[in-house]
Amino acid sequence: MDELSTFVALSRTLTGIGFLANIEPKSFAETIAKDYLHRLKEAFGADFIALLTLYASKAGAPDPLAALLGDASFKDRIESMAKQVVNVWMLSQYRIETAEKKGDNAPAFDAGFFDQGLIWSAIKAHPIAFSHRSHGYWTSKP
Repeated sequence: MDELSTFVALSRTLTGIGFLANIEPKSFAETIAKDYLHRLKEAFGADFIALLTLYASKAGAPDPLAALLGDASFKDRIESMAKQVVNVWMLSQYRIETAEKKGDNAPAFDAGFFDQGLIWSAIKAHPIAFSHRSHGYWTSKP
């Protein structure tokens, strides 16, 4: 499996989002996946590669998620990286921790596809401050 395929399979395993299993070549979804892969590699380097490597070793298991979560090395930095993968797909953002700011207090960085975040379809809403519908659509009951 190449790096992009590993990243997409890992993403599907972590998020449970089925469409990630069928990303078409040269599609907008593939563009997003490539961009997220690039951004996470650039921002997190060895920690991100360690997560990809660990996942690749578990991908053939009957339950890759259980195998990944059950691995002794899936802790600390690698677990944090897994959370970043979920965040980038769901919210199109990731957090880079500093010595002073950790976890949810760490600064969030935009991954460039806020309106494409998977959270919006999951909660059956459009992105905050973004809609393809006409002005005033909210005045009519669904």
